[in-house]
Parts: sequence; C-alpha cells; structure tokens
Amino acid sequence: MAKSNKDTSKKKSAVHAADDALNAAQVLFTANPGFQPPGMRFLVAQGPIQENLRDEAEKFSSAWFKRREDAGRALLETAVRMSTEGLRNPVAAMKIMMDWQVGAMERVAEDARDCTQMMTRCAETLIDQEIEAVDDMAKGTETFENPHQSTPV
Repeated sequence: MAKSNKDTSKKKSAVHAADDALNAAQVLFTANPGFQPPGMRFLVAQGPIQENLRDEAEKFSSAWFKRREDAGRALLETAVRMSTEGLRNPVAAMKIMMDWQVGAMERVAEDARDCTQMMTRCAETLIDQEIEAVDDMAKGTETFENPHQSTPV
C-alpha cells in the first residue's frame, strides 16, 4: 500500500512540474509580441504561399495525367503493331515490346523527376516562410529585450 501511495505522489509531482514548466513557457511566449506558434504564420498567410503550393501540385498532376494519356496511346499502338507485325515475326514482336517498355520506363523516370522537383519547390516555399517567421520573431524579441526601441502602449 505504501508503495502505491509513493508512486501516486511521484506521478502528481511530475504532473505539477510539467504544468509549471508549461505555464512558465506560456508567460514567456505571450510576453513576446513577435511569437506565433509554428504553422500559425502559414495559416495566416494563405495567399501567395498556398497558391504557390497549389500551382506546383497542379503543374505536377497535369504532366502526370498527360503521361498517362501517352501511356494509353502507346499501349493501343503496341497492341495494333503486335497484331499486324508481331504475330508473323517474333523478332519484330520483341522489338515492339521493348520499345513499349522503354517508353513506359521513360514516363516513370519523368514522374519521379517531376515529383522530386515539385517537392523541392514546395519545401523551398515553406522554408522561406519559416525563415521570415523566425526573423520576425527575432525582431519582436529584440524590441522586447530593448525597451527603448519599443512603442509605448
């Protein structure tokens, strides 16, 4: 019994310590007018940032769908060539299949390249946004630390 009371007491003191730390942090952060929670700036700055991300996703998906259309056409052309040329000539059939596979692999490589480029451009947009947020927060902190530069309320 004594052990369970001791464990309960330890848990309560750990919870109180965590609460105290969170309350102290909250006071520090709310005292800094430049502080915004991570991601808040992104939600507030919905305009150019989200438009940029949407444009990148749209550009990628448009190219991806065009390649799928090309793949469908290539498959139909391959089927026609196989039924006309490939049935009579096994070497031609192998060449037709190889050509189709080369085209398919080129499309997959383009998908991977375009996806990597899209993710890079989106990450650059978000990183630039975060750098601006950190700079703004740092400016707010400097004003908070140097009361001579702050604006009276």
